[in-house]
Amino acid sequence: MVKETLSWWDAAGMITATTIGAGILALPITLYPFGTFGAALFLVMVGLLSFTAALLLAEAMMRTEKVAHLPSLVGEYLGNPGVALVFVGTLIYMYGALTGYLIAGGALANSLSGGRIPNYVGTLAYFVIATAIVHGGIGAIKGAERTALAALALFSLLIIALALPHSGLLSPSAGPEAVPAAFGIVLFACFGHEVIPSVRKRMVGNPRGFIKALIVGTTVPIMLYLVWTVVLVGAIPGPLLAAAGIAGQPATVPLGIVAGSLAVLLGSAFAVFSTGSSFVGSALSLVDVYRDMLAKAGVRMGRELALLFSVLPPLYIAVESPYAFMKALEIAGIYGGGIAIGIAIPAAYLVARRKGRRKPEFFLPSPLGGILAALLVGITIAMLIYETYSLLSGF
Repeated sequence: MVKETLSWWDAAGMITATTIGAGILALPITLYPFGTFGAALFLVMVGLLSFTAALLLAEAMMRTEKVAHLPSLVGEYLGNPGVALVFVGTLIYMYGALTGYLIAGGALANSLSGGRIPNYVGTLAYFVIATAIVHGGIGAIKGAERTALAALALFSLLIIALALPHSGLLSPSAGPEAVPAAFGIVLFACFGHEVIPSVRKRMVGNPRGFIKALIVGTTVPIMLYLVWTVVLVGAIPGPLLAAAGIAGQPATVPLGIVAGSLAVLLGSAFAVFSTGSSFVGSALSLVDVYRDMLAKAGVRMGRELALLFSVLPPLYIAVESPYAFMKALEIAGIYGGGIAIGIAIPAAYLVARRKGRRKPEFFLPSPLGGILAALLVGITIAMLIYETYSLLSGF
């Protein structure tokens, strides 16, 4: 057997491409009520929380003798309750993410065809192509990630250039009640952490390269989100963004009304590559999680069966609920991402600092690491309580 490896550049690309998915298409829609400066501040703050979680995860993994995926890593230090917590959070996030990507694929096919292709047909076509890439293994994924990253860079810059002449400053109009939903979607957009253990698994002998890839792979998406959101929020009138949110459309659709048909074409192509690359990375990670979890229980699951468990439930939800794009991302981010990023990772990190069995090649200085972990947990719990209260109040 030939050991599968990744260079630091391929690894950074894999983290970046996994992170930049359907979330970028929802950011202007969810953040425009906060105004130009408020949207930028919101992105920076949540982006720093996401980056902090990535550093905590890296140190916890480097303190662990056996390279494990997120549920197993948390179980190493928090026991079975921790495994159950992160497994549920991971499933909520990844299934919500995959569902959102499939819904976006169907909506794009419908939009580009002028309504001639039904959403479910576009979703099925998208599903078949993306799943085939995942089934092809790491070789096919590496090629796909390189192509996707090049396309993402090109299309995003072109779209920003088209929107920039129409952009200006927008005043805030949101109240505190808008914070939880926005937090969930921004956290969703920043969450590529599920692929970090898979990357580490393929870079065991290159810890410096792994940290380098982690820093680049987590900061590039935040920088892109910042420019993208500020420009599009300033360019697209609020009522158009609000209407797109209700219809389950990505922000590139109302941009076409402002910037013309070329923006529609480029935005659609950008959405295909961004959601497609993220679908591939997330599906790969979920396959690894299923196999790793069942192996812990003494059950062997073949890769094909794990792939079916990973992609069929999101396909069913996407076909049944073709307009639930924003809601899928919101739930995935606030509950799935919140549990995994904001609770499980910092908790495992705190225990790993005391019980880790190997000297880490990278570590955060004390007491900074503990302060950051406590801050991450506190903010996440507050957002989870606020979001749950808001949802229950609607019934």
